[in-house]
Amino acid sequence: MLVIGMLVMCIGVPTAAVAAGKNVDTLVELEGVSFGGDFQAVGEEGASGGKYIVNLAPGGAKLEDPDSIDPEIEVEFEADKDATYYVWLRYSAQNNGMDSFFIGFNDEKLASAYGTAVEVTGEGVWAWKKVKSADLGAGKNTLKMYHRETGLKMDAVYITADASYKPESGPAAPTAQPGANTPKPVVPTGEV
Repeated sequence: MLVIGMLVMCIGVPTAAVAAGKNVDTLVELEGVSFGGDFQAVGEEGASGGKYIVNLAPGGAKLEDPDSIDPEIEVEFEADKDATYYVWLRYSAQNNGMDSFFIGFNDEKLASAYGTAVEVTGEGVWAWKKVKSADLGAGKNTLKMYHRETGLKMDAVYITADASYKPESGPAAPTAQPGANTPKPVVPTGEV
């Protein structure tokens, strides 16, 4: 079980439970968390919740050293147990010049100059990809993300301790099944 706390805005951010027999996980709409830099929320019908975020740095500036700046996207969450956690990203990448970003947990140094790449989907096509896993301790943790290339559309993340879970390629939010575990509400861990 995982409780996610958004840093800025938690109104209207859906939570979801997976089918019976799975852990209760939480979908986080990225337009509903703390983001900065040159990221902007943009509306699009195919995005879950009708919006996604994208970095639109002037001139397509590529970030080379994410450790030199504050995280551009932060998601705080409370892990209820020591475990390996997995992060899935729902994204759309128009071409191979818009397909990479940086991702880490807590105080992790992101020394790679190449970041994490996703497969090119084409314009308006959304996909899920497992983009990170790490052994985390119980308690407060922070997922941090940065752009590497501009133009990668980032819609939502799904954080889970269930290694076998794979989000569907369709709508972002898995739906609760009758009799399934009830999702925990989103609980802010900072100022709202």
